[in-house]
Amino acid sequence: MTPDPPSPAYFLARFTVPDVDRYRREYGRKVLSQLVAVGAKLLVASPSPTVLEGQWESTWTALIQFPDRATALRCCRGRTFGRYGTT
Repeated sequence: MTPDPPSPAYFLARFTVPDVDRYRREYGRKVLSQLVAVGAKLLVASPSPTVLEGQWESTWTALIQFPDRATALRCCRGRTFGRYGTT
């Protein structure tokens, strides 16, 4: 009997981006290529999500699907997201 494939894991990011064009140019594209390299998928990214309840202080939101929890944690705790700052 073969084991079940690992379940995907999801990462929801909310952050403030003072300059969206610069963010996309200097950070977004570079991180996207790293995500693709580990089998992750950017499911949605938006500077203006629709808020149905409560406050949404952030100016950028992204939802990323990773192939499994271990890959998500490795990327989130490693240098994948912090390497290209926006400041």
